[in-house]
Amino acid sequence: SLDYPNAFLGVNFKPQLSIGLDKGTAPEPGGAFVDGRIKTDIALNFDYLNAYSGGIAYTMYEGSKYDQLKDRDNVSLNLKVTF
Repeated sequence: SLDYPNAFLGVNFKPQLSIGLDKGTAPEPGGAFVDGRIKTDIALNFDYLNAYSGGIAYTMYEGSKYDQLKDRDNVSLNLKVTF
């Protein structure tokens, strides 16, 4: 992973990228693998003065026409304060 310490006014940034590809299929019902499914996660996390941290992430599903998750792209945001 990449780290960018003091990238902007004391804020540390840590970008992340994760790509997963399913190969083969699992037995139904609720098979965990769907041949051709691609899941991509892109995130940017930060921390400031070891007291504030958070991040934003985007998850994208694509690939297989049989994938039940292909319409479930989502964005998540998290914030944390430590005292």
